[in-house]
Amino acid sequence: MNINNLSFFTPGKINRIEDYTRFRNTRTYINRLSSTVETTEVLMKKSGYSKLNKFKKHREEFDNLDRWVPLKYLNAIKINLATLKFCGELDYDEFENAKG
Repeated sequence: MNINNLSFFTPGKINRIEDYTRFRNTRTYINRLSSTVETTEVLMKKSGYSKLNKFKKHREEFDNLDRWVPLKYLNAIKINLATLKFCGELDYDEFENAKG
């Protein structure tokens, strides 16, 4: 039996809180800054990548917070660490309010 096929092992269903989006503010902030970079190639080089296809996949995962985001990437999109911290605090408050 493959446990991945059992619905009760699906994290999205177990950990779901209605009307709550995980890291909503942080993700929005990172996506906004990421979209302002001139080209994907420029961002790729600033982030220390050399393979475009690999970077495109990782960029999408960085922007969605599905992967650890390297500091080089945050620097390349000109993130403000104080603003990022504030977004994290907002996200934490939203989570606390959503879980009751």
